[in-house]
Amino acid sequence: MFLTTDLPGSGGVLHADPNDFVVEEISAYDPSGEGEHVLVLIEKVGLTTPEAIRRIAQAAGVQEGDVGRAGMKDRHARARQWLSFQVPIKKELPDLSSTLGDDLRVIAIERHDNKLKRGHLRGNRFTITVRDVPEGGLEKARATMAHLVVTGVPNAFGPQRFGKYGDNAVEARKILRKERPAPRDRRIKSLILSALQSEAFNAVLERRIARGWLTTALAGDWMQKHGTGGLFQSTDPAVDQPRVDALEISPTGLLPGTKAYRADGEPGKMEEEVLAELGLDAKMLAGLEEGTRRVLRFPLDKEAKIEPGPTPDSFVASFALPSGAYATVVLGELIKPASGHVLREEMVD
Repeated sequence: MFLTTDLPGSGGVLHADPNDFVVEEISAYDPSGEGEHVLVLIEKVGLTTPEAIRRIAQAAGVQEGDVGRAGMKDRHARARQWLSFQVPIKKELPDLSSTLGDDLRVIAIERHDNKLKRGHLRGNRFTITVRDVPEGGLEKARATMAHLVVTGVPNAFGPQRFGKYGDNAVEARKILRKERPAPRDRRIKSLILSALQSEAFNAVLERRIARGWLTTALAGDWMQKHGTGGLFQSTDPAVDQPRVDALEISPTGLLPGTKAYRADGEPGKMEEEVLAELGLDAKMLAGLEEGTRRVLRFPLDKEAKIEPGPTPDSFVASFALPSGAYATVVLGELIKPASGHVLREEMVD
């Protein structure tokens, strides 16, 4: 379900060409210029982040597990992101200019005080070309983008979250019901179980949109401050609603788990309905990770824009998103594909 259902979709297709999907990491901080670690800005094309890390580690003479990253970047993209590894101060920085391949290059390498860790980024900036757009699609996309700048964007998990075949949530249920063994690899197990949490969150989000509650403060809601990430429970919606309208705060949805805050009132009843429909009883919830609250929408940067593309039947969407948000959700609002998402099968890792 799209938030902007009253606005027509532009139509069009997101091709698998990585040059049509450009993403650049927005770092949480700049390199300090000194220290026993180095930050390496790479550009990869049609390459997974783990493969890029493997090559960088081999070229630098370090272990793959010692290479830090802030996030993962799409394989089917031209992506710039930061990596890090340790180099003693007395040792010269490695030369990574010519040993990585045509699909991977180092743009910058500078010393820093600490290892890059997951989540050490403010967000990502995207420049995405949509092709095969019907006549009038450019203007429709512009109208939708302008609306999203005012209302914010639904913070749904994209199809990438649910695995290559979209069945990770199904597999998670089997694990929790002891119908299949959990993977020995803790990272893979976590990914599978998180898909079930994400399925629940998306169901809550869709229900909020259907009831017209996405941009509404309700008594019992857990609200999040966009500026700081702080949470508080709404006890006076009349006081909170102007802050929601100003995109200062937004309601959150449940990522179920043993330690996630539960909403009260109508939001809480709705979330309990979703858990019941998905079969997530107390025993199932106990097998999940801790859980949390996830904001139901996020502000779109004021510089977000739609421009004519390289051909008459294309346009280019440019926008920045906070960490954890999916560009394909924005594209879905713009294009409104009949399938409900814009990823072609070959684009899902």
